[in-house]
Amino acid sequence: MRRTILLVLFLFSFSLSAQKLKKFSSEPDAYITELEGFLRDLDKDRGDALFLKVSPLFQTELEPSEQQMLVDISNNLLKKKVLAFESWNSLFSSILLVSQQEEAADRGAWMNHFSGFSKGSTNRESSDYLRMCHINFADSLLSDERGIRWKADGGTKEFKFENEPIFVYSDFNLLGFFKDDSTLIEETSAIVYPVSQKLILTGGRVYFTRAGFGRDTVYAELKRVQLDLTKAGYTADSATLHSLIYLPGPTEGRLQEQLSSKTEERNATFPRFESYKHDILIEDIVADVDYKGGFSMVGSKLFGSGSAIQPSQLSFKYEGKPLIKTLAVRYRFQT
Repeated sequence: MRRTILLVLFLFSFSLSAQKLKKFSSEPDAYITELEGFLRDLDKDRGDALFLKVSPLFQTELEPSEQQMLVDISNNLLKKKVLAFESWNSLFSSILLVSQQEEAADRGAWMNHFSGFSKGSTNRESSDYLRMCHINFADSLLSDERGIRWKADGGTKEFKFENEPIFVYSDFNLLGFFKDDSTLIEETSAIVYPVSQKLILTGGRVYFTRAGFGRDTVYAELKRVQLDLTKAGYTADSATLHSLIYLPGPTEGRLQEQLSSKTEERNATFPRFESYKHDILIEDIVADVDYKGGFSMVGSKLFGSGSAIQPSQLSFKYEGKPLIKTLAVRYRFQT
């Protein structure tokens, strides 16, 4: 009981301390003095270390107009009660990192955009914006949300400001993680939009190794994908499947990928592929049997697929001539 009371008193004391300051002064010297105390109240050790980086930036590098924008941003965050040290660390670390970019104008544009955004957004929205920018600037970690992580491996990264902040990743591998599962898109390029937490991906290759197939046996090529970085999966409406199993050649269709707790190859239910064509002809799918219809994959399982209107079919031959034809919405193919 005593420990509980002490903890409550500590948290209450911290809250009062952090909220002593109601508004930052617009006068630069007064602002920097107030900021030092404010950051120390949020987190003494980390606050002091962060201030030692922020102070010279503010006093010697920022233009007067940028100083005023930072004051406005700070007051917007105070008004929205953004009192987590991580959010303020993301703010100042992002300004420090964008200051290292070749285009000096990007810093002012970024600060001006966030000044307007933070004025009209919620506490959570402002914090998410800052976190997304910070991790992209610092770690090439595209997103880290509720245990779902998307990360860039290799390639190049460039920050740009085009009406909103964007990160352009070129010639890299995109990795996704959730619990013990992972996925990979190789040799792709993408644009990350921190405000909406979206990614537009162009090109890339997905292998079905997590479903037990060799890299040379089954893979899909992607064209353009919009990916929600808060989700553990994506859908590619334009994908080309290359398979040495059954298919006579490259096949256009829809690819779905989803990270899950099912990580064993024999239990894998992703990636999934569904062909757009439902008249694919596979001659002698087994001896003396032709198949015509769609083609789909669900993890390690392969299917002949159709619909009630256009069912798939198997044609059984005798001495090279059709003998029996069967129709079905789905056939299961063995590998």
